Amino acid sequence: MSTWTYAASALFIVVLFAYAIFFSKTYIEQKKISTWDARSAALSAIPGQKAAENTITTYQKKLADYKTLSANHTISSHVFSFIEERTLPNVWFSSFSMAESIQELVVAGEAQDMTTLSKQTKLFEQSTQYIKTMSVLNADVGTDGKVKFTINLTLDPAIFNYGSVPLPPKASSQNPL
Repeated sequence: MSTWTYAASALFIVVLFAYAIFFSKTYIEQKKISTWDARSAALSAIPGQKAAENTITTYQKKLADYKTLSANHTISSHVFSFIEERTLPNVWFSSFSMAESIQELVVAGEAQDMTTLSKQTKLFEQSTQYIKTMSVLNADVGTDGKVKFTINLTLDPAIFNYGSVPLPPKASSQNPL
């Protein structure tokens, strides 16, 4: 009987020791958590901190939404590829307004000078495969010498096909005329 008593006593001591270890670990971790909670509360009390956190959260949501949209977007219009290939290096487009139902594209942008704008319009005029008509709606020379313009392009409906539409060769950036 004494062997069983010693074994039971040893088991009781081991269980008691394990309980003491787990209790002390839990106490230490709860202290760390309360310290971090106090630090977090102190940081959130900084003026503007909550607004900055909300702004960051908003941007994170927008980025996640954009990532979802861009991951699911597999087809792009040939119009953008066509315009990209036909744009001279010193021309920047800032606005695109496309109406597929009437095959019209209005682009607004800025050119380095009037000569560059003339070359750009000439490139568009030469692209008769996809551009039916073209007109410069507006062209203003700014004080810095740059030309702000708006061009209206009437496009051939074939450019809106999402299948494989062969685009004409790229424009030469050195001498497009």
